[in-house]
Amino acid sequence: MRVYYLSWLKNKIIKGEDFDSHGKSGFVDVGGMEGCTHYKFVRYASMRFLCIALKSQNRVEVFAWAPKPYHKFMAFKSFCDLANKPVMVDMFAHGGVSLKLIYCSAQGFHTIDLDKGVVFDLFT
Repeated sequence: MRVYYLSWLKNKIIKGEDFDSHGKSGFVDVGGMEGCTHYKFVRYASMRFLCIALKSQNRVEVFAWAPKPYHKFMAFKSFCDLANKPVMVDMFAHGGVSLKLIYCSAQGFHTIDLDKGVVFDLFT
């Protein structure tokens, strides 16, 4: 999974350049994962999250954006060995207090309480 800098993409598309004037890479690797089936960028209050569904490993990863001086996504929560393979993922705030992650699989819809780490079946 990679996050690309928009300025780098613009230079690559318009000017055909492979790198910017500083010689830096145009992207940042997030978590070094492969096999991403779906991802969702979520804003909650002043925080930004990246939720990633990995079908091959039955796992969902959540990354939080770390502002200055880091300027990158850092690991926040990881849910491994889920009973159902995630196909799509989303996140929302329940009652403005707790964050819930919802994912769908071939068997139905499921939610994960990010505070407790408990998986619930919504519809199967």
